[in-house]
Amino acid sequence: MAYSRPSVETDGDEQDERLLRVEEGLRRGRALNRVLALAIVGVSIACGITWVRPVIKERDLVAAQVEALRQQVVAQKTDVQRQARIVALLQSDPEYLALHAREKLDVAREGETIMRVEGGKVERVNSRPVAPVRD
Repeated sequence: MAYSRPSVETDGDEQDERLLRVEEGLRRGRALNRVLALAIVGVSIACGITWVRPVIKERDLVAAQVEALRQQVVAQKTDVQRQARIVALLQSDPEYLALHAREKLDVAREGETIMRVEGGKVERVNSRPVAPVRD
């Protein structure tokens, strides 16, 4: 048997087929790389959200607590100012001092009747008379 050499056309066709297979493999590899890259990015985003979400919730909770404390501070400052006005009046105004003492001790001046209104019901309070306030 004699060795026959393939024709040039047959050899070129085989090379073209090999090149096409290699190119097809490269295209598949690139597509697979894109899919893997997208999967990695998706997993990274999911992990990031899973890690960051509790931190954001905690931050919001702390922010709400800070706001509640700020409101308490404002209420306390208002109360302190009110108490300071009362103290100033008690120290400087004898009429206010007498009114405050009568209210707290439940006593009345001669001829004075104390009436309290609670829940829409007027009630007369029997109070002890006290000597007139001297200025």
